[in-house]
Amino acid sequence: MLNVLAGELGKLPNKISIEGHTDSKPFSGKRNCGKWELSTDRANSARRLMQQTGLGDKQVAQVRGFADQLLRKREDPFDPSNRRISLIVQYIDKDDAQEGRTAEAVKKMEGPEKQ
Repeated sequence: MLNVLAGELGKLPNKISIEGHTDSKPFSGKRNCGKWELSTDRANSARRLMQQTGLGDKQVAQVRGFADQLLRKREDPFDPSNRRISLIVQYIDKDDAQEGRTAEAVKKMEGPEKQ
């Protein structure tokens, strides 16, 4: 699904924010990795994948982790559906839209060596 979204969003001039979220279950993985790191890593992994499959490098405005602060299911903080990412498509900046700064336009300007 992220591949398809990346391809379509890459055709637009909009900036994108990517947010990562976790559930409230204690993390049993790495010792130095808590919910904040996990949620940020989740968002950053989505960013990496999306930029490899169509989202422009300059389209990502923010990558943020929220840990378990914004639960999708507050009544069940351990529910796995609380582990997710959110993609926020920001309003179009008039200057970017007028100058045609979509991911596709930037790639064409960079030439084949950067693609």
